[in-house]
Amino acid sequence: MANTTGKRIKDIRVLRGYTQKYLSDKIGIAEGLLQKYEYGERIPKKERLKEIANALDVHVSFLQPFDLTDYSTIYAYIHDLIDAYGDIVFENKGSTIFIGVEGTKQRALLNKELFEAKEMHEKLSTSEFQKWLINYRLNSKLTRVPIKKNK
Repeated sequence: MANTTGKRIKDIRVLRGYTQKYLSDKIGIAEGLLQKYEYGERIPKKERLKEIANALDVHVSFLQPFDLTDYSTIYAYIHDLIDAYGDIVFENKGSTIFIGVEGTKQRALLNKELFEAKEMHEKLSTSEFQKWLINYRLNSKLTRVPIKKNK
């Protein structure tokens, strides 16, 4: 199954131990509608997506995967990082490129969160790290930054 909104809803629902019936009741929709979202037959509108995210206790961005096979999407993501945090830093280490932010207190807090994510990534398997990302709740007002690495 491709990395779609429906797949993300299902994956997080299963991670939380919720049945489709439980989640649909929690959101206030028919179970069949939730099934259609999960199977990709229907796409939830923006407000419904927020309701689903709240019911799953995740930020709505976790339900909206990026198309990382398209460079335009990756460049748009980098553009958004610059808009949110000012200039960014690229660091090349071997065949890996790191992206970071420098400067203000807000950026320092983001870097702190990214360093914690980096440490967890080094300790956990890829699937366990993805679960950690979903379960991690920032205490600040910073936007979560998805971190992806193929293994």
